[in-house]
Amino acid sequence: MSLTAILHARPARVVTVPMTHSLQAAMALMRKERVDAVLVNDRCATEGEVVLGLLTRRAVFDAITDHGPAALSMKVADLMDGGLVFCDIDEGLPALIARMRERAAHHVVVMDREQAIGVIDVSDILFFSPADAASPVQRAG
Repeated sequence: MSLTAILHARPARVVTVPMTHSLQAAMALMRKERVDAVLVNDRCATEGEVVLGLLTRRAVFDAITDHGPAALSMKVADLMDGGLVFCDIDEGLPALIARMRERAAHHVVVMDREQAIGVIDVSDILFFSPADAASPVQRAG
């Protein structure tokens, strides 16, 4: 199965939140949109909208655990994961899975040219493509 097929099997939207929004606002957006991750972006006069990072449910949990209720007023720019894994829409799953394993990434931003067109996670790959994903994910042993 291809990344295109995986993206077509999911709701077709990329949910973004500005880097200046609070964690509480981002959490409300994640709940409303029923997503586990949102892209954190900024608008630049010379480059337009730029993806800076990813805010995941895990990052939300970690922020609240580390900072308590004060985390809710913190800016998402201070809590996001900036170590994104990007892939091209035409990239093969075995190469993508290998890179995700190498970087211990659970989420990948799928790009078409210079535009983010989706965010997929490990469960998407396993759910929508178990035969393609099985052998590269198996542990050596």
